[in-house]
Amino acid sequence: MNKIKVSLIVPFYNVEAYIEDCIKSLINQDMLEMEIILVDDCSPDGSLAIAQKYAVKDSRIKIIRHEVNKHLGGARNTGLANAHGEYIWFIDSDDYLVDDSSIISNLYKQASESNADLIIFDIYRDREGKLKYVNALLGSPKLTGNRYYFNSSSSIANFLLNHYIGLAVWCNFYKRAFLQKNNCIFPENTTLEDNLNSLWRLQVESIIYLPKPYYVYRNRKNSIINSKVKENSYKNHITMINAVANLVDAKNWQSVYIGTRALFGLFLYTMPILKEFNMSNESHRQQMVEDMAKALHDASHVFNSAYFDAAVAFEHVNIPKHYSKADLINIINALKNSQDQENLKNTLYYSYVKLYEPKANKIKNIFRKLFSTK
Repeated sequence: MNKIKVSLIVPFYNVEAYIEDCIKSLINQDMLEMEIILVDDCSPDGSLAIAQKYAVKDSRIKIIRHEVNKHLGGARNTGLANAHGEYIWFIDSDDYLVDDSSIISNLYKQASESNADLIIFDIYRDREGKLKYVNALLGSPKLTGNRYYFNSSSSIANFLLNHYIGLAVWCNFYKRAFLQKNNCIFPENTTLEDNLNSLWRLQVESIIYLPKPYYVYRNRKNSIINSKVKENSYKNHITMINAVANLVDAKNWQSVYIGTRALFGLFLYTMPILKEFNMSNESHRQQMVEDMAKALHDASHVFNSAYFDAAVAFEHVNIPKHYSKADLINIINALKNSQDQENLKNTLYYSYVKLYEPKANKIKNIFRKLFSTK
C-alpha cells in the first residue's frame, strides 16, 4: 500500500441532507494516497447509509462508528487517533470542497515542499446556495499575494498578532506530527472546541497562508453554531474557558498576548446567550452571570494586563445587538475585583471604540456610561 499523504477527518451526525455533497467533493480529488475517515457519532438519521454507499465505491473511505455520542470534538479525536497521513484536514460533514480536483494535491505539495506545520487558506460561505468569498483573516486588511511563508519565530508572531485569524479548524491543513508532538486534541462532549485551535497555532515553527478559497462552509440555520441556544449551554463556554486557561497555564504563556484571544472570545460569544432566550426565572439568569464571571475570574491568573485587549480579535461581534448594558456591567464588575480598574477601562475602551470605527457610536455610548466617573 502506498504511503498515506493526507488524512481527511469527517465526523458526521444528523446530516443526511448534506453529507453526500461533502463526500462527492472529497472522492473527486485526484490524490490517490489519501484516506477519508468518516466518523459516525451515533447519527440517528440516514447519514450512515449514505457513507456506506460511497465506501463501497471508493477504497479511500474508512468508516468508524462511535458507540456513544462524543460530539464534534470527540469525533475529531477518534479520526485523528486512526489517521495515517502526513497531513490532516478536519472537514465538517455539511460542508464541501471547492470544485477543483487538485485541491488536496496542491495543499500537500505546498506543505511538504516547505515542511510547513500549517497551511491557512480562505473559504467560501454558502448561504442558501449563494457563495460569498470569506477571508480567513476575518477583519484584517486582505493580503493580496499568491503565497506567504513564515518560518521564523518573529515572522510567525507578527502574522498571528497582526491578523484576526478565524478559530474554525477546517480552514487549516496541519502536519500530523505537529499535532501529535504538541498533544493537540479537542475537548469532548462539548461545543466551541475550535477555540483551542488559535492556541495550537502559537506552537508552529512554519506556516503558509494562501489567499485562495479551497473550502465551502455551509451556513445553515440548524447547524451546531446556529442552533437555538439552550438554557444551560453557557456551561459549554465554561468548560472551554477552563480548557483554554489550562493550556495557556501549562505552556507558561502568561505574557503572550495572543493567548488571551480565545479566552476573551469565549466571554464575548457567551454574552449573546443572555439575549437569545427567556430564562425560566431571574435567579437562573443571575446564576449564569455569576458562574461566567467566576470562571473568567478563576482563569485570569494566567494572563497579564493584556487580558482584555483580546477583544480586538473579535471585531465582528455586534455588541449593541447582543448585549444589554446591565448584563455587561454585571459581568465586568465581577471581574473588576481582581483587575486593575484603570487598565480595564483603557483597554476595553480602546479595543471597542478605536478598532470598531466607523461603526462605534453605539459602543462609545455604552462604554462612556459604563465607565462614567460621575
